[in-house]
Amino acid sequence: MSEELRGGTTYLIREKKGEAAFELFSRQTTDGRQGLCVTRKHPEIVKSRYDIPPDVNIRWLTPSIGKDRIDPKSLNTLTNIVYQFAVGNPGGVVLLDGLEYLLLHNAFSKTLLFLENLNDFVMQSEALLLVPINPEALDGHDLALMERNTEVLEGEKLVSKAKVEKFVRLIDRYLKG
Repeated sequence: MSEELRGGTTYLIREKKGEAAFELFSRQTTDGRQGLCVTRKHPEIVKSRYDIPPDVNIRWLTPSIGKDRIDPKSLNTLTNIVYQFAVGNPGGVVLLDGLEYLLLHNAFSKTLLFLENLNDFVMQSEALLLVPINPEALDGHDLALMERNTEVLEGEKLVSKAKVEKFVRLIDRYLKG
């Protein structure tokens, strides 16, 4: 996707399923940015469905105990993981897929403060934070608070652009050889 993303920015991506956010994350990490993916999807599903380099750290948001898993009630742990990544990888990209799930396990105000703290880390380290959100999952007031200190992207437009760009690349490859 040719969407130009600026370092030091949190992008709230309005979409139902998170596909555009994963596409953006994939593009950023295959273009050389270090990546951290925090997701509700099982890591093996993420690896098989999206073109994400093998060195990308994928953490699973789940209450079950195990390696590379994060309890959704432990926002402090998640904050520390993102902070350590941002400090150790200036200019890196973080995908936080599962904001609605975090809201199920934590009060809105606590989750909003968590997101604001991540935004501060991102600004300081020139990293990118990609946060897909289903706008239908929140009431208008809560969504407006989430959007206040972020750049908002429309997921459907991003997915459409990505499909066109993939088609153009396929035609270009075919014509070249």
